[in-house]
Amino acid sequence: MFKKIIFILGFILCQSVLAENLYKNYNAGIKQLMDFYDSDNGLWRDSNCIKSGACKANDGNGFWYWANIERLLADYQILTGESSYTTYMNQTMVKNKDDIIGSPYFDDEGWWTLAFITAYKATQNKEYLAAAESIVEDISIRGGQNVCGHGGIYWNAKKTQVGSIANELYIRINAQLYLITGNTKYLNNANNTWDWFKSSGLISPDFIVADHYKVDGDKCGDKVEWHFTYTNGVLLGVLADLALINQDPKLMNQAKEVARRAMYNFTMGGILTEPCTSVKTCADDAFMFKGIFVHELAYLALAAKDLQFTSDLRTYLNFNYNKLVENQGESGLYAFSWSLPVEFDSDSSLYNPSDVVTQLSALYLMDATLMLDSNDIFTSVAPSKMNKRHAKYKPVILKPQQVEPLELERHHRKHAKRKKHGNKTLNFKGGYKK
Repeated sequence: MFKKIIFILGFILCQSVLAENLYKNYNAGIKQLMDFYDSDNGLWRDSNCIKSGACKANDGNGFWYWANIERLLADYQILTGESSYTTYMNQTMVKNKDDIIGSPYFDDEGWWTLAFITAYKATQNKEYLAAAESIVEDISIRGGQNVCGHGGIYWNAKKTQVGSIANELYIRINAQLYLITGNTKYLNNANNTWDWFKSSGLISPDFIVADHYKVDGDKCGDKVEWHFTYTNGVLLGVLADLALINQDPKLMNQAKEVARRAMYNFTMGGILTEPCTSVKTCADDAFMFKGIFVHELAYLALAAKDLQFTSDLRTYLNFNYNKLVENQGESGLYAFSWSLPVEFDSDSSLYNPSDVVTQLSALYLMDATLMLDSNDIFTSVAPSKMNKRHAKYKPVILKPQQVEPLELERHHRKHAKRKKHGNKTLNFKGGYKK
């Protein structure tokens, strides 16, 4: 009996230490992230960015990165109750909202809208909500398309693509605004876009999300079968939000199935892994993708309120977090691959450098893990009150289960054209680049 009591006390102490270490690294990691903050423009900048030119404030491909930092800071306040970064969040909104509205990329506008919605939840500052509603109005006016079917939005103002990420985000931001405001125009926007998206041909019957259709003038071109963690990840949030706004438990069950299949497809040795595993061959944007995926996993778990599913996800995220820290150390600047140590020698086969974007992605992993230790994403939880986690960390792959399939229809373009990557790198803001 005495040995059993000692074991239980040891178990509880171990869990408390693990929770404190996670919070410590999360807190220290955000402080490091803020070292990149540029007060002049209210954005972040990294002169040593892995992809040269990608981290230049609102130039290059990086504008959506900074929206996700804004969102992470809001999550930090929600989870911890600390308001250390409120001034920075507000400064970022004030200095950039005029540039966000009218952006050439509608997915960038979507990311900023999600950021401002989360900031509103964290602070109850109605300026964030007003900014979010203004951006959605801009997307609705400029983005609507009727080339690749009737419904949905273009990816960009030049109307060269109709793709998954912009439409997923459009559904999410409208659903979120409906949950906050009760305005039925947002409910209709979300449901109508979902009706288009699920029949667009961009989601396969086994829930794999393709990237986009090319658009040439008034013609819908070939489907481009690029598959990434974040497009599957945002679909989880889409289905969770649709289930909430329509009170449809079937959609929530389907969301959990999408999550299981995505984890199965994108996991190697228990670690979430992007299909482009090499830093040298990945596009600029890809360094953020895994962070988006794990955040949406946690969001889904909180929305689903399924204890077994949440427990499995917590174990999965904890395993990824512990491998990250084991490989790269505590409270450091974390690198792209979570299963490798930080390595800056570009000639090394283990080349795995870090920058502001890889740091953000790793912090999303910590953020997601902490989200599952709170009772609700909208409730502030002090670190000392976090639920205790499992002592053993092992890979968990949630294998696909039989659920009612999504009601998908075939798009009029029946044959998708696969693009051969070869030695080229995918460039998300304009096709391929050498």
